[in-house]
Formats: sequence, C-alpha cells, structure tokens
Amino acid sequence: MAQRQRDVIELLEHDQREVEEMFAELESLRGASTDEAKSRRKDLTEQVTVNSSVTRSPRRCSSIQVPHCSGLVLAGPRAV
Repeated sequence: MAQRQRDVIELLEHDQREVEEMFAELESLRGASTDEAKSRRKDLTEQVTVNSSVTRSPRRCSSIQVPHCSGLVLAGPRAV
C-alpha cells in the first residue's frame, strides 16, 4: 500500500508542476500583442481548464483511490 500511496503523490506532484509551468507561460504572455502569442495564451487557458476538470474528475480520483474525492463533481470547460 505504501508504494500505491507514493505513486499517487508522485502523480499529483507531476500534475502540479505541469500546471505551474502553464501558469508561468500564461503570465509571460500577459498583454500579448501578436496573433501567435494570443493564440498560445488561448490554448494554454484551455489546457489549464481541461487539466483542472480532469483532476477534479471522480473517475480520476477513484482510479487513484483518494477517498476525499468521491463527492467532487466534474467541472466542465468554460468559455475563454
């Protein structure tokens, strides 16, 4: 069981690092003026929203057996 718990923690830490990197890139694109930068910012915003939804998904939580996740509801993507 200790190995399983470590796997869950590693998964959550990995997800957290990815989201932090996305937010850092979003921050660097603040006030973007080129179409390419605006497009990248939109893509990153959608990725953050999707990742947030997946992380809150009861199916994902039950697959890694995190008991306190059982009552969470999947948050759908929002318009950007």
